[in-house]
Amino acid sequence: MPGPYVLAGFSNGGLFDLLYTSSHPTEVVGLVLIDGVHPEYHTRLVEVVKRLVPPEQWPGIPAAICRIPPVQLDAEQMDICTAEAQTRAALAARPLRPMPLAVLSHRPAEYPPGTLDAAGEALFTQLQAELAALLPGARHVVAPTSDHDIHVLHPELVAAEITGVVRAVRNGCTTVQQGDGDAMLPADRVPCDPRGATPSDR
Repeated sequence: MPGPYVLAGFSNGGLFDLLYTSSHPTEVVGLVLIDGVHPEYHTRLVEVVKRLVPPEQWPGIPAAICRIPPVQLDAEQMDICTAEAQTRAALAARPLRPMPLAVLSHRPAEYPPGTLDAAGEALFTQLQAELAALLPGARHVVAPTSDHDIHVLHPELVAAEITGVVRAVRNGCTTVQQGDGDAMLPADRVPCDPRGATPSDR
């Protein structure tokens, strides 16, 4: 199918979408990251874990965090730490160009304070905000009753964000405006001009 494309990626798929968009900047015109993995997630997770584990347990932990699980546990057999490093390098060389970006995140789970689970969840939540900060005017939506599998629990929310980005692209916009994903809006509604200005800016 000829491009350009709006890419929507869930979890690791969001990471791959960032890599593809950076590597092929003329082929992608919009992004929807659905609880996507941030390119620095495992690197910064190592730093978080180091603060919480006893020193005598530390030597083998960095390698364990990046170790590929047995195929019985992980059919994909993906080297996530290498994928993240490749994406960091690509974005450093070719930052994302202006385009509509929607970041859809799960509701932060609650864990006992001071635990590894709590620290890991806080890191993931912070990195979701950083994904939304990759482009000015990006839209960040938190699914209030969802865990990681937002596309399973709230497919209508995912569909709305994809629709919003597609609508913004078709209107020549570089940002997603509130309500762009509403299926009841007229197809010719123009929330911004091609420079990204909203009607109130004109």
